[in-house]
Amino acid sequence: MSEDLSRARRLVVKIGSALLVDQESGAVRRDWLNALADDINHLRSTGTEILVVSSGAIAVGRRHLGLMQKSIRLEEKQAAAACGQIQLAHAYQEALARHGISVAQILLTLGDTEERRRHLNARSTIVQLLTMGAVPVVNENDTVATTEIRFGDNDRLAARVAAMISADTLVLLSDIDELYERDPRQDPNADHIARAPSHHVSRREPVELFKKGDPHLGEAQRVLVGDLAAVGREARGEVVPVHEAERLL
Repeated sequence: MSEDLSRARRLVVKIGSALLVDQESGAVRRDWLNALADDINHLRSTGTEILVVSSGAIAVGRRHLGLMQKSIRLEEKQAAAACGQIQLAHAYQEALARHGISVAQILLTLGDTEERRRHLNARSTIVQLLTMGAVPVVNENDTVATTEIRFGDNDRLAARVAAMISADTLVLLSDIDELYERDPRQDPNADHIARAPSHHVSRREPVELFKKGDPHLGEAQRVLVGDLAAVGREARGEVVPVHEAERLL
């Protein structure tokens, strides 16, 4: 993986909440984040521009607001996101400041990626930040999103952002096991995709995220179909899923 990523000129890294936040305490996993910051610093030293798409705001905010029950309402999630975002931003700032790297926070909604003027404005800001040597940290703007306009998961958001900024490579750091071409529950012979190069994801075929053995999978795991294709068409890059046991490098 290290050699492959060092060839990327513009890299988008998506970080799943399960990796970044301790699921029992709701605290940021500082040691893991510091290790990620070390990897980011190494890649930047080779000339790679890096943007991070981060989950975890709601998980962190729930802890600080005492919302530790299993199920919470939409407005409680939005309140948790508002509280958690500042905690996450501070954690990223501290981790990357060890390497003298500036961090910028970008909050997006689905409309920001679909309405042309807002899309271009967001792209211009992100590209300017990358040009100035900062690491943009992107998340969905949960405090203003509603059920109808939510991305649903940050894998899709990462794919949209990668296409938006013409990234070479999109890496999914997640506790999801693999990318599959077909639903492995229906087809046990479905091929997993360790790496999806541009000629692969640009085809109009299902490219989906599935967690092995999970009987509760729904449409949320299939939202990458069109957006990964967009990475292939617009970013001319590749999609690399990485299991939670691995680091970026």
